[in-house]
Amino acid sequence: MGLFEERLKRNEDIEFHKRMRDAGKTFYLSTSIASTYFVRPTLKGLIDKSLGDGMWNIIANRLRREH
Repeated sequence: MGLFEERLKRNEDIEFHKRMRDAGKTFYLSTSIASTYFVRPTLKGLIDKSLGDGMWNIIANRLRREH
């Protein structure tokens, strides 16, 4: 499947997962893996992050069309 797309500054995991799904691959989820997510402290911070993520989704989709 290759590695993460290094030209992306954000959302490289989403782009990688799309390649996996497009190739018919599946994912393994383990309950033994733990992670911590830190939310944005303000609504403006959440909105800014969401808009930025959306922009990088568009960029990732354009990069995929190049290949």
